[in-house]
Amino acid sequence: MAAPHHGTDALEQLDTAHNYNAWLGRKLRTHLGSRILEVGAGIGTITRQIAAGREKVVALEVEPAYVEKLRVTFAGTNVTPLLASVETADWASLAAHRFDTVVLSNVLEHIEDDLGAVSNFGRVLQPGGRLVVLVPALPLLYGSLDEAVGHHRRYTRETLTAVLTSGGFAVEHLEWLNLFSMLGWFVNGRIFKRRTVSPAQLALYDRVAPLLAALEDRLHVPIGMSLLAVGRR
Repeated sequence: MAAPHHGTDALEQLDTAHNYNAWLGRKLRTHLGSRILEVGAGIGTITRQIAAGREKVVALEVEPAYVEKLRVTFAGTNVTPLLASVETADWASLAAHRFDTVVLSNVLEHIEDDLGAVSNFGRVLQPGGRLVVLVPALPLLYGSLDEAVGHHRRYTRETLTAVLTSGGFAVEHLEWLNLFSMLGWFVNGRIFKRRTVSPAQLALYDRVAPLLAALEDRLHVPIGMSLLAVGRR
């Protein structure tokens, strides 16, 4: 039910959803290699989930305050924070890191030129490297919550596949997530026109997240409010 918000307070609120974040971490880690570029690292919520056991994680983030927080949080670890936007990053220099994975968790929908971004991700990956993206799905769910957090779009299987293939990737995995969050997101964003998810709602969702995650893993849900895709360069 959660999505990234602009502003430190909202990011820190989302950071408290420990069960939800742990579930996302498990889903992402399945597809990650050892040398990772994380695009849009924020304050490190997902970085913490994916960094252990990796050779290197470069955490790309556009907000200076978040980069400073990343530097404090991950000092002395395998995580290197880097201040840059997708539009201004030096992709040629980043290629020297020999990344085998680029990962974005609820970030691609914030980028106006998503195809241009995907094409740049391919430039920094080693041959056969993977692009792992988690995005909000289903345009029908687009409402005030999406507008408030700066989403340019919600994806379908077809539109996400199209942007990955047009950007030079062969899609090898595509999975729906967050079936049980769809109703809450629709009611909050389309009916009540809310612009934030309340702390109480987030806390309740996080409490039942382990059960919902287990159900989704067993059911292989046919639809959801998120899509997880893996593209191979």
